[in-house]
Amino acid sequence: MRIKKLLSIVLTLIMILTIFPISSYAQESDVKTDYTDAINNADLSSNSVWDIRGTKGIADGMCRVGTSEEINFCQDITLPAGQYKMTVKAVYRYGTDEQQEYDAIMLGVDTHIAKLYAETKSCRYEGTVKNRYEDASEINYYEGDDKDTAVVKVNNLYVPNSSKAVAAWFAAGKYSNELVFNVQQESIVKIGISKQGGTGDYTNIGAWTLTRLGDAQEDPVHIHTEAVVTGKAATCTEDGLTDGIVCETCGEVIKEQTKIEAIGHDWDAGVITKQPTTAENGVMTYTCKNDAQHKKTDEIAKLVEEIEVPNDTKEPNEPIENNEVIKAKAVGTSIKSGAILYIVTAAGDTPEVTVKALSNKKVKSLTIPSTIKSDNVTYKVTGIEKNVCKGNKVLKKVTISEGIKKIGANAFKGAKNLKKITIKSTVLKNVGKNAYKGIHKKAVIKVPKKQKKAYSRLFKKTGLASTVKIKA
Repeated sequence: MRIKKLLSIVLTLIMILTIFPISSYAQESDVKTDYTDAINNADLSSNSVWDIRGTKGIADGMCRVGTSEEINFCQDITLPAGQYKMTVKAVYRYGTDEQQEYDAIMLGVDTHIAKLYAETKSCRYEGTVKNRYEDASEINYYEGDDKDTAVVKVNNLYVPNSSKAVAAWFAAGKYSNELVFNVQQESIVKIGISKQGGTGDYTNIGAWTLTRLGDAQEDPVHIHTEAVVTGKAATCTEDGLTDGIVCETCGEVIKEQTKIEAIGHDWDAGVITKQPTTAENGVMTYTCKNDAQHKKTDEIAKLVEEIEVPNDTKEPNEPIENNEVIKAKAVGTSIKSGAILYIVTAAGDTPEVTVKALSNKKVKSLTIPSTIKSDNVTYKVTGIEKNVCKGNKVLKKVTISEGIKKIGANAFKGAKNLKKITIKSTVLKNVGKNAYKGIHKKAVIKVPKKQKKAYSRLFKKTGLASTVKIKA
């Protein structure tokens, strides 16, 4: 019997230990619950610990923060997983004077502008910071010599109106604000008090406490509060951004901003802002259609000296009375014939000239001849120099005769009313860059039938719009 009793006692003990192991008691007793030491209460003005934007200074064991500025009095702390309760002595004054704040409360205005918060890795928890009237008292807790001004009485209740008076209310257990939050895994948690700018007066912040209540509970379902992040338009030289969306509570990006490529310049046909002379170059100024503040300039070559061609009736190079042969003018000499200025490019037995500029910029129809005569000498016209009709808004029709081998860069650029071009030359070999850029969008260029294929390839590099037609 005695043995049976002993066996019964042993079995009972084994059952008890199985259900309530000793290690669990030891483990439970080792769990830390007070985490107040994780928060810096010793120096509420420490820039190395607290982010104290708007701080007005430390007095009576508390920090007085801001007036109408934005504040974010916060600190990062590391916590293990668990559920926590954070308390802080803090009070916020809504108005700039007692009556203003009281009237707002009586009208039902939400005066809880300052927020107590904890921001974990997965969620942001928010609570309110009390306004001064929420713990107004029938008892005046402040007995300083300045109590008549440091404490005010509104609606038969005492309200602290200075940092010293607030400290007395804190000591009496008033203005205690609580927030419960969960940490799902050991991580850094940001705790603090925040307030948007442009509202209210000061916030007094005192001592904090932090207690671990137990295991972490499931985070509440977070509903984003969307806020638009305004983008910016792309400019000629700078990329833009589309609008984005973020949650103004947790900061999560809901819709990212995307880059809009810079649109580049779109130059107009340009205007002559300085006329060329025989002594100085002129200036053509272009304005961007996307932004009139953006401009660029090109140089217009100076005019050549005009030499009138007499009305000769003699045959080319015909001997004069003293049997001397008239020689061609020297290379580089300028000759004027009709509405065109030419420059001599070759002398000798077969003198040549090229078109240098227009002497009459009001002509609507222009013919570049195969030859010209000057002083009884016939010159072959072999080319058109650059910029000859650049920016000409009067010219509508151009005929280029046989023998023209070259058309220079920008020769007809920006001649926006030039709608008909007839090219009779079969020896055209070179057309410069942008020679026809900016002519009429519905222009027609007529070319010799046998040269159509070659000339079409040649003109593609001259800035022609896709709507310009090349016909034989």
